[in-house]
Amino acid sequence: MPRIFISYRREDTGPTAGRLADALGGRFGRSNVFIDIDAIEPGVDFEQRIRSALDECELALVLIGKRWLTIEGDDGQPRISAEGDLVRLEIQTALDHPDVTVVPILVDGAAMPSAAEVPPEIASLSKYNAFDLTTKRWQYDLAQLTRFSERFDRWWWRLVFRTPRLVLRLAPLVAVALAGAVGVAVASSGGGPDRATRIANCERTHGMPSAQVTRPPRPGETSFARAEVQVSGTQVEFQQQTFATCTWPPAPGADADGYRAITVAFTNGPGVIDASGRDAADVIESPCKSLELVYATEFMGEQKLLPPFTAHPGDIWAASGTVAGISLIDHIGSSTEAQLHIPFYPPTNAVVVLHSQHALQRARCLA
Repeated sequence: MPRIFISYRREDTGPTAGRLADALGGRFGRSNVFIDIDAIEPGVDFEQRIRSALDECELALVLIGKRWLTIEGDDGQPRISAEGDLVRLEIQTALDHPDVTVVPILVDGAAMPSAAEVPPEIASLSKYNAFDLTTKRWQYDLAQLTRFSERFDRWWWRLVFRTPRLVLRLAPLVAVALAGAVGVAVASSGGGPDRATRIANCERTHGMPSAQVTRPPRPGETSFARAEVQVSGTQVEFQQQTFATCTWPPAPGADADGYRAITVAFTNGPGVIDASGRDAADVIESPCKSLELVYATEFMGEQKLLPPFTAHPGDIWAASGTVAGISLIDHIGSSTEAQLHIPFYPPTNAVVVLHSQHALQRARCLA
């Protein structure tokens, strides 16, 4: 299970931090989620305990609320600017740790602080892609964050690279095994680049730090404009992210070098302006001819996975009940589309899924 560190300021995001810790603890185990309120015993050196906790974690979530920058200390100055501020220490330690991935969490519409607004020691935090976590979309946002956290289930990393003696003992064996594997791969491919090399070249070409990344879409990966518009007086919200991978041989829908991007835009559904109840919509864009989609929803306090379904570009799907599943209801550009009151104009090569706080768990290209 991934080990997660939650940084927050009580006066700013205390209730949200506790709720998030309970949710992640229920999924990954309470001992794998560090939050100071119940992870530090009385009499323990707080600073040392923070450093020790981060040394055992793979993921640090920095909760930032609307008062994160402005909360003052006893001297009347912002607490984040004080050298001894513990939240500042947590962030600085996490940023300096090579084995920890830092993710800013913007709570209920908070803005990402700029590098000029924070001390130089943590200024690099402003360069990290942030994740929005809102009370209004709690179940959806939580599901997305949980899915992201699942990628850090790296038991092998803790077993090997966090045990120096074991690394030293295994290093010669690993080197011999890797050399043999490379030799076999090169020989079998007639001297051409092996699978690992092709994937590495793909990742380098597309600026990917790992085999799979979640980030804002780049030009060309989405044609769904983030226009700031209003429908019947309601502001249309957008939250876009792209899931990019490099695989070899190229997976369905991938480019010739193995690169593939699936972009999901979370925005308003028709329920925002009518009584349909479907107040959210996912606009999914990809080069795939068909996608397998899996959604989840909360039912009686438990998360239920809905049956996988296959969608094609131009499809409009809609959740048909709490646990009843999702069904195809229309096509983009059809004569009846306007009757759905969709508050945007999606590209015809996209898949639209209308729902009420359901969470997209998986989008897999089939062809």
